[in-house]
Amino acid sequence: MREGGFDFASPTLFVWEFVAPYLPPEAVLDVLQTVRARCAAGSSIIFDYVLADLMESDTIGAREFVRGVHA
Repeated sequence: MREGGFDFASPTLFVWEFVAPYLPPEAVLDVLQTVRARCAAGSSIIFDYVLADLMESDTIGAREFVRGVHA
């Protein structure tokens, strides 16, 4: 099936950077499950994430790391 020029029947590599750290875990899981359910076998997704504990930490190292992620 093709949708907007995308062929769901062909294995695809998705690069999903700088999005997941800003979404709630349920939204990230929903995207991953959608890719798994709709895309061809052999498809992959590469994404970055940051543990919520680190994003919410008030230590100096964590604040610097989070600033770097935002930049």
